[in-house]
Amino acid sequence: MRSKAFNRRKNSTRTGWEDVAARLSGKAASASTSKSGARHSPAVEGGKQGAARHVERSQLELLFESQLKMVGIGGYVTEHRFHPVRKWRFDFAWLDQSIAVEIEGGTWSGGRHTRGSGFEADCEKYNEAAAIGWTVFRFTGKMVKSGNAIQLLREVMK
Repeated sequence: MRSKAFNRRKNSTRTGWEDVAARLSGKAASASTSKSGARHSPAVEGGKQGAARHVERSQLELLFESQLKMVGIGGYVTEHRFHPVRKWRFDFAWLDQSIAVEIEGGTWSGGRHTRGSGFEADCEKYNEAAAIGWTVFRFTGKMVKSGNAIQLLREVMK
């Protein structure tokens, strides 16, 4: 017979990285929930914020930012508007290297990035970014939670 503690651990969706992010940022408890059930918190400083407006950041973005801090990768801006005409923004950007990271949430729940029009818009955005010299890394929630995203970015930033 399994213990209650085992069942709580088994049914928990938190990973080790999520626990670390919650402890480091202290923001998980103050996060709000959107209509879709996704948890969001206000933008936090990551070097500097690219926009002078209130930006809701997803829990995956906060988790990834805490991983950046843990492994010592700095020099990034958040919500960087990279295109001279369009209002597109990168979740994280290293301006001196023209490297960007996009955290793609909702990949298995029919989120914006996997539906037809959202996918089309993302393709347009990423193609324009490549055309003007940006290297864009796209990470899913699973990649962020497992630590694979931060591991790849560490290798790229060496």
